[in-house]
Amino acid sequence: MENLLKIDRTIQREILEFLADAHPDTPTDMSEYLRGKYKERELIANCVYLEGHGLIKSGYRQSNSRMVWNAEFRFEITSAGIDFLTDDGGLGAILGVVTVKLDASSIKALIMNRLDQSDEITHEERSRLKSLLRTAGDESLRKLVDTLIEAGLKAAPNAHQLIGMLQGLLA
Repeated sequence: MENLLKIDRTIQREILEFLADAHPDTPTDMSEYLRGKYKERELIANCVYLEGHGLIKSGYRQSNSRMVWNAEFRFEITSAGIDFLTDDGGLGAILGVVTVKLDASSIKALIMNRLDQSDEITHEERSRLKSLLRTAGDESLRKLVDTLIEAGLKAAPNAHQLIGMLQGLLA
């Protein structure tokens, strides 16, 4: 439990900012300012934690039962560390875009399933719509999906809450 108390967001931010200010140069050691402000074990614990998340390279390594610093190593902030400090997430946010692709048959299956579950349309109308859907070409399907998404967003006055809930589930 004592180690958890050493993990401190303020210390982590100062370490990251110190290394970002020095970038692209790499300091040979942690600054005297930080050493005078925090206990050595706190600095080490937070450096190792940041390194574990790929935000810095610290040079600390496990030796027997304690962490030791490789004197030949230079501290360095990584690209992920710089991106972490930027307001917009940096290039990592741009390059980390996830594209979701659904093929035509998957989209048709989703829509047909929804039609089957609907109590608001007659059996005849359901059959007619499913027949149209089966024969729809790619461009028609693309227009239908765009229209359905737009209608869904307009019909969901609390769409921002649903998106927020989804974000929580995916995190």
